Amino acid sequence: MWEVFGVSVFGRVIDYIADDILYEAEKAINISKFAQKAIEILDTVPSISPCHDRDFKWARPIFVLKDGTVVKTCKNIIGLNHIFLADNYGHLIYGGFVNWNHSGDLKNAINQIKRELR
Repeated sequence: MWEVFGVSVFGRVIDYIADDILYEAEKAINISKFAQKAIEILDTVPSISPCHDRDFKWARPIFVLKDGTVVKTCKNIIGLNHIFLADNYGHLIYGGFVNWNHSGDLKNAINQIKRELR
């Protein structure tokens, strides 16, 4: 049952979900002064909270800071905006999300980071 070309579709779906839930991004060891400043700016955003690593792999780069730190964003399946900072090796430095009514505040913080640190 649930086989396509001899492959268990149900098993593949379960494997995909388990991989997504258990995903853990590789973490950066060092944090630059630019990334620290970006985190300070992000920490002022109302409702910003740490997020799970799983959304890091779906985030897309939107710009790079002067030191090579990559700013990445995504929106998860329920529409919450996420922001990530990654070092120039692709390792996770920071990840956070905001609830829907503070999406504009996050956008303003991202624009501030772009103006001041890019």
